[in-house]
Amino acid sequence: MARLSLLSLLIALPCAAQSAAGDPFAGFRHEVLSNGLRVWIRALPGAPDVSVGLVVPYGSDQDPVGKEETAHFLEHMLFSDHRGESEERIKDEVESRGGSRNGFTASDHTFYYVTTPAEHGLFGVGWLGRIVEPHAMDPSLVERNRLPVALEIGARPRQLPERIGDWLTPRWIQRPEFWLREFGLETRSGRDYDRWASLQAITPEDLRAFYERYYVPEAMTLMVVGDVPADSVFAAARSAFGGLRRRPAPPTYTVPKDPGRPDRTVAWTVRPNVLYHRIFKVYELDADRHVRLLFLARYLDRRLTARLRFGETKAVYGVGASVVQRGPAAYLSLDAPVDPERFDLARDVIEEELDQLRDGSTPPERFAQDRNAVVERLVAENREAQDLVFWAYRSFYRPGMHQTFPDLPARFAALEIPELADEARALTDPSREVVSVIRPHPLPQALLAAAALALALLTLRLTRRALVTPVHMRSIRYVARLRATLPVWATLGSVCVAVAVTVSLGITAAADRLAYAWVMSVDSYPLHLAMWGVAISGALVLAVGFLSLPPRKLLVFEDHVRVKHLAYRSRLLPPHAIRRVRLVRFSDLLRAPPPLRTLPMTLGLTRPAVHLEPRQGIGYLLRVRDPAELVRALGDLGVDTEDARDPEGGQETPTKVAEGD
Repeated sequence: MARLSLLSLLIALPCAAQSAAGDPFAGFRHEVLSNGLRVWIRALPGAPDVSVGLVVPYGSDQDPVGKEETAHFLEHMLFSDHRGESEERIKDEVESRGGSRNGFTASDHTFYYVTTPAEHGLFGVGWLGRIVEPHAMDPSLVERNRLPVALEIGARPRQLPERIGDWLTPRWIQRPEFWLREFGLETRSGRDYDRWASLQAITPEDLRAFYERYYVPEAMTLMVVGDVPADSVFAAARSAFGGLRRRPAPPTYTVPKDPGRPDRTVAWTVRPNVLYHRIFKVYELDADRHVRLLFLARYLDRRLTARLRFGETKAVYGVGASVVQRGPAAYLSLDAPVDPERFDLARDVIEEELDQLRDGSTPPERFAQDRNAVVERLVAENREAQDLVFWAYRSFYRPGMHQTFPDLPARFAALEIPELADEARALTDPSREVVSVIRPHPLPQALLAAAALALALLTLRLTRRALVTPVHMRSIRYVARLRATLPVWATLGSVCVAVAVTVSLGITAAADRLAYAWVMSVDSYPLHLAMWGVAISGALVLAVGFLSLPPRKLLVFEDHVRVKHLAYRSRLLPPHAIRRVRLVRFSDLLRAPPPLRTLPMTLGLTRPAVHLEPRQGIGYLLRVRDPAELVRALGDLGVDTEDARDPEGGQETPTKVAEGD
């Protein structure tokens, strides 16, 4: 083993020395201003441009509740007012010198940069200092910038379909948001909010308060890279940023929490390839581990792409490996669109590479070759000043983690197999993995559609058979079509829809959680088909049940009464089960019996309606074409009608057999 390590070192030294000679990451000078702001400077003699970047480690996750987009809005405002100068003039100051500038608001940080030709390098430092100095947030300027922000993020007032969609998919029925579920972090993406309404609610006072709280020099990092003297840059930085008031940096996130369980999902959908997504969660991220993760991402990207795309058997277009951060948490991600016919091969190759990392069995010569290739590519990709500055935006923005700009090529070249093996074992702990595999349906879409239609028809047929009770229609004596006034239909319809939606949402939430707990983690296509079949059948049964709620007809037979509902259902009432039938108004029911036991199909405002009161269960206040005729038909069965009154004359209605309509 000692001989192998020595051999690896001898192989790596020439390339490492060559990389270090032209290492753009090396040679950074660091200084901390009196107000706590960190300054990183890299002189690149002969570089055509000077790039200046400033990172603030607070972003959209710190937006106040109900005022989402505050961090982004503030970014726009800081570009809109330089001591009274117009936004166009501020832009022209840079572009007239042949430069470019922009700002980005991420979830956990905000980044500003300006790049100019080398002869204007120090101008960029002063210009960016004016960008992030305290602003008055003039109300007229705030209003002028509100629309551009809305246009950029695509915010507009929510229309009725969107509001209905929000109502039908509330946050409480959905799975917890990823960062909350896997890390216990509260993020803006876990909120349910109206982007347009939140943007309109932001005031100049909100913007000033956000700036005062989070634009703290103690948390900021300034990077200057290019052909400029370091001493001049330090002087310019002190002049441009030294006036920012020092104050404590506020906290951002809570300590990440490990749920202590893996999360694995498998799904089938309409797509041409298998989408493979696998992440390895990290809860204790420090500077050294961050460097190792960055190396592993590039190393695995190279190894897996070489084997699965450029190897003898092509299974992918490419494998993307990256490190994603969110405040104190991070994860290493592997993503690949895979040929369905070669998915098992691709998965085996991925496991083989991870196994070699975990047990340290990677051949030293091959590892050294791949490591040096990673270093060479890293150096080649970061020759320009702006390339280096953007590392502060992508990776090195947490002040508590990287106190100085890390020399990645040198750090990568010094990594050895045993060190990476320890990291890989900790990183690939099965309890800290999240794996998602989305496959194309193995069955033709036409066949799936036909199967779904057949299942729907079968479900409706079986539901009808379960609900329908055969009756001898020859014994029917009277049919009354139940009518409801528009206000009653609207009221009862609204109540029924609200109840149905609430119940459906609850069932959906429970089904979703059960599916993820017991089905989505199982790699079985028949099981998933069965789950969708149950979902389709269950939805249809619920729909039939909902349609069966309102009564539509009253059928009087020789020996019983049936209340016929929609969707096959009917309620049988023998004469002895009916307490009485009478003609009343809804106001009469407010006295006795309790109105909650009566379904009002009408309010009886213009004339009395038929009140059918059973001895048990709910009763009905019915509106029919001829109330007196219905009462007579019910009275013929022996139902108590002694309190029934003629709707016109107020006399008792005689009980005799009537012809049905």
